[in-house]
Amino acid sequence: MNSHTENGSSPAELWDRIAHLYDLQLFLERPALRTAVALAGPRTDDRVLDLGTGTGALLRELARSGPHADVVGVDASTAMLERARSTGLPGEWELEQADARRLPFPDERFSLVFAAYVLNVLSDEDGNAVLREAHRVLAPDGRLVLVSPVEPSSRLAQRPYGWLAELLPRRLPRFFAGIRLLDPEPLIRAAGFQPERRRYVGLGYPSVCLLAVRNRARVRAFVS
Repeated sequence: MNSHTENGSSPAELWDRIAHLYDLQLFLERPALRTAVALAGPRTDDRVLDLGTGTGALLRELARSGPHADVVGVDASTAMLERARSTGLPGEWELEQADARRLPFPDERFSLVFAAYVLNVLSDEDGNAVLREAHRVLAPDGRLVLVSPVEPSSRLAQRPYGWLAELLPRRLPRFFAGIRLLDPEPLIRAAGFQPERRRYVGLGYPSVCLLAVRNRARVRAFVS
């Protein structure tokens, strides 16, 4: 979500160009997305925000968990949102084009925020900005659920997977810009969240799903 990529295109324009191909790899994301929804324990009265919703894959998993009246998905890419709208999400759910670094929502608007495969496609600076916004729009004790690719737990798979994660973004940045391995726990602690639970998912993309809360004790220090 930097202002421009190396070839002069904005990240949103890059995602626009590959939106028609994105769902081809969703089978690799789904195991972690299902785990993230289960980890969140969504309630019918939750006010839910999905950051970087893309083609709506996480929202479709959320829809399977039960009725939720107040759900918003945001993404910077027009084409991604168009595909999300065509996938049969509940009609009352909102999809909005927005920059996750500058969200158009009031403070403490949501009780549950998802960010699946988002921080790993951002620079550290932009990732911190997204977490600051997530912190701002979450109610006290609100939950944040992150999904990020990490090294496989199997030592046998760690070396080839790490090699691919380093090589593919350089050789084919248009398609593999998001494969960077990232454990988000240090970032969310620095942003005023308290990690509560984490689960490793080995199917599909080896990923970590992390549940954290907006810690009341640290809110004042973080926003001052």
